[in-house]
Amino acid sequence: MTAKIRPAHVRLGLAAVALTALVSGCAGQGTATPSIPAEVVDRDWRDCIQEALLDHPEVTDVQQLTSLTCHSMTVYSFDDLSVLSGLESLTVNQSALTTLAGLQALPNLTTLNVAESHVVVFDDLAKATTLESLQLDDVNLTTLSPIYSLTNLTHLTFWKTGVTSLTPLRNLTSLEQLSFFSTPVADLSPLAGLANLTKVILSDTAVTDLTPLIGLPKLTDLSINSDLASTLPPELLRDDLLIRSD
Repeated sequence: MTAKIRPAHVRLGLAAVALTALVSGCAGQGTATPSIPAEVVDRDWRDCIQEALLDHPEVTDVQQLTSLTCHSMTVYSFDDLSVLSGLESLTVNQSALTTLAGLQALPNLTTLNVAESHVVVFDDLAKATTLESLQLDDVNLTTLSPIYSLTNLTHLTFWKTGVTSLTPLRNLTSLEQLSFFSTPVADLSPLAGLANLTKVILSDTAVTDLTPLIGLPKLTDLSINSDLASTLPPELLRDDLLIRSD
């Protein structure tokens, strides 16, 4: 039997169709990076979100992002992030932030870290009532008053601040870990009623008296300056309390 030979132009046409089908099939196997909504206006926020989406190819919609870490930003607030309704953890370092406005639009946010930023207005923290972990480092913080209503907080860290009083923490009965460094706090008495505290770290502060910590039943880890180690109340020298000094 004589084989039927197709004309050259027909063979080329069939080859082109086959190649197109192959390319289409390969393209269908991948997932396109989700688009960033127009509500995100600031370019730095858009770039940071885009990077997060590339790091998490399983995410098919920006609302599915649960974590965002941004560095060296010229942004001034969190207003652009209202589209990230699924966000649970947010870290911003070295930014031009002057306010924390916009946090209230993140209903699932449980962790917030802000460092080396120019924040001067912290009032919006009071609206972020879902927060469980908060870290504020090297910012213009002078009072913890905005934190008073954050009763879900279990972890709090602040350093290089102008905070002088821990009084607003009296209301944070869920607090388990507290760390503060390079800040002029002197009085620990507001901590006396925080029965869930398990760990306290303080360094380079104005604290001279540790007796308010004596009655904390769950305290098992205490880190202090070496100069405080020599003035430890005997009641803190317990077998179940690990004391570290630098």
